[in-house]
Amino acid sequence: MDGIRRIAVIGGGYVGQGLAIQFARGGYQVSIYNRSRQSSSSAMERVRFYLDLFEDNGLYTGKEAQEALSRIHPVIDFEEAVSAADYVMESVSEDLPLKQEIFEKLDALCPPHTVLASDTSGLRLTEIGKNARRKDKLIVAHHYTPTPLRPVVEVVRGEETSEDTYRLTKKLLEEIGKDVVLVKETLGHIGVRISTAIRREAIYMLERGIASPEDIDKVAYNFGILPVFAGMDASGLDVFMNIHGYLQGDLDNRDSPSSLLREKVEKGELGIKSGQGFYRWDEDSAKKTLDKRIKILILRMKEREIF
Repeated sequence: MDGIRRIAVIGGGYVGQGLAIQFARGGYQVSIYNRSRQSSSSAMERVRFYLDLFEDNGLYTGKEAQEALSRIHPVIDFEEAVSAADYVMESVSEDLPLKQEIFEKLDALCPPHTVLASDTSGLRLTEIGKNARRKDKLIVAHHYTPTPLRPVVEVVRGEETSEDTYRLTKKLLEEIGKDVVLVKETLGHIGVRISTAIRREAIYMLERGIASPEDIDKVAYNFGILPVFAGMDASGLDVFMNIHGYLQGDLDNRDSPSSLLREKVEKGELGIKSGQGFYRWDEDSAKKTLDKRIKILILRMKEREIF
């Protein structure tokens, strides 16, 4: 893409590995920064593993996988990783002081034109970049994992993010096959707010003895939701303790239906049955949506042995 040739990924964990793969496959030279040789070596081992896995499953050709690998450059010197970057993706843990420190360093070391993006799952960009001077070039691009397999990216503008920075980020992501969703700055963006509300209720049901973790996960999967407790175990309970700590108090806790829902019902906007709900419906759009739902349920029935 015009103006972007080299991308730096700060943090070579699970998220950072996926970010490096997707940008490298898109044709960009990628520096992936880790603090030690051991962590850098481990990150590259996982990158190779995922590229082989994607090739074996027909997602990438052998040539695409090899070319992507050749564009990923492991680096353990922070300045070396970012000094020539046109775009930086930060993907360290959800630790606000750590992210603030990194963004302050990036601001000092990167060229003036470089956009500084965070993959934060829910912290406020304005807080993350409060010590950076180039506030017009700060943005959030939150990917879901595994990053190369999840097309939706939540893009969040800070209080001073410029239109040029947003357009550049949107174009970059769309050119590598992502579906960009613009989100107003708020704790948890969209997905993490929804998933935290689900986890909160699942944990509450478990605490009350309503059902076992296995049965709650089965019902969640039946509704098209990834298993709650198995998912928490896979990512680490400490991760979710941190998320619930800063986000749970910001979620809706009303004990009665929302005024928006009540207003729609009172106006007769009941959804498909009335032709208007949160969406406008006609016979064709309703049929397409219901047919798609049936096809998804058929696929899930075929895969039901998974859970």
